[in-house]
Amino acid sequence: MKLFLQVIVILGTIIGLFFLLGYLVTEQKSVSQIEVKAPVELCWKIYQDESRISEWMQGVKDIELIEGVGGAVGAKQKIVMNSTDQSSISASNAELVRTITQIKKPRLFSYDYTNPLMKGHSEITFTTRDSTTTINSVDAFTADALWLRSVLFLMKSSINKKTQSQFDKLKEIIEYDYNNQLKEAAESLNETIEIGSELD
Repeated sequence: MKLFLQVIVILGTIIGLFFLLGYLVTEQKSVSQIEVKAPVELCWKIYQDESRISEWMQGVKDIELIEGVGGAVGAKQKIVMNSTDQSSISASNAELVRTITQIKKPRLFSYDYTNPLMKGHSEITFTTRDSTTTINSVDAFTADALWLRSVLFLMKSSINKKTQSQFDKLKEIIEYDYNNQLKEAAESLNETIEIGSELD
């Protein structure tokens, strides 16, 4: 009987601490940063290309415009997620609604997002130095339910790694496209030089 009571007390303490964690941690942040060797205009263009978002943001199945003008402040979009991918912030449910809150091309893009379980705000900035563009993403998010706040806190490391890996993939895509552009430009220049030589 004594052992049973001890087990009950321990379980009660663990459960209490679990919910206390959700009470104390009301909002969390995920920060990701990449340095891309490409012009800021190309970085912005690829980031904003909704037809290519699934190439780097794993788990996105579809994006649908539900209100406003696509790509403009105030536009609302429904982002449908693959329900099998649950490790990213926004994948805690099958879909979410994103509302664009600020656009300063090609320097700043921000939006709010909600789903039945949680809500958040993301801000993505693009800064340049020499031939490198730094893309920085800050995502602040929370949930109404105490238990979910606790779960999100315990998953924080996994969420951060997942988000960073997505931006790392974005970096790969941008640099690959930029290198191809440089290669094509060089080939075009060589062809022009060869034609000029033949005319001479």
